[in-house]
Amino acid sequence: MDAQSIQRTRSPHVKLQEFLDCFLDSNHRKELEDFSTPQLRKRIREDVPEEALRYFALVLLYGIDVQAKDISIVRKAPDHALCRMTGEKFYDVPAPAEEVVATLFEEIEDMTGIDETKRRGKLVIGVKNEEIDLDVFSGVTDSGEEKITIQLPSLA
Repeated sequence: MDAQSIQRTRSPHVKLQEFLDCFLDSNHRKELEDFSTPQLRKRIREDVPEEALRYFALVLLYGIDVQAKDISIVRKAPDHALCRMTGEKFYDVPAPAEEVVATLFEEIEDMTGIDETKRRGKLVIGVKNEEIDLDVFSGVTDSGEEKITIQLPSLA
C-alpha cells in the first residue's frame, strides 16, 4: 500500500486530530482569514475534504482560545456561509467557500453519526493532552438554512 492510499483511508476524525495538533501553536484567527481571501475562495482545491477538516480544526482551536461556549456554522445562500462563536462576546469567523462548508457538514455528520433522524451527536478531540467532549447539533434555521452548532465545555 502506498502513502497516498494510506492517506485516503484515514478517518476524518484522525485527520481532524492531526490538524488540531499541527495548528495548535499557530495564529488561528490569521489562518482562518486565509480561508476568506478572495483568491483562495475562488481557487478550486484538489482536496476539499482536507480543507474542510483544516478549517474545522482552526475554528475549534480559535473557539477554545476565545473561550467560546457555542460555535454555529450556517449554510446561507449559494456560495455564502456564516460562522459565529458566542461566549462573553460574539465572534464572526471568516468562512470558506461553499464547497468547503458543504463538505464540512458531511464530515461532521460522518464523525458524529448525525443524520435526518438523529440531530445530536458527540465528538471527542484531544488538545494539549486534554480530552474535550463536544456536543454537536444539526438543524435548520427558521429561514430554511442548514446549521450545525458545536457546544464547547468550560475550560479552565
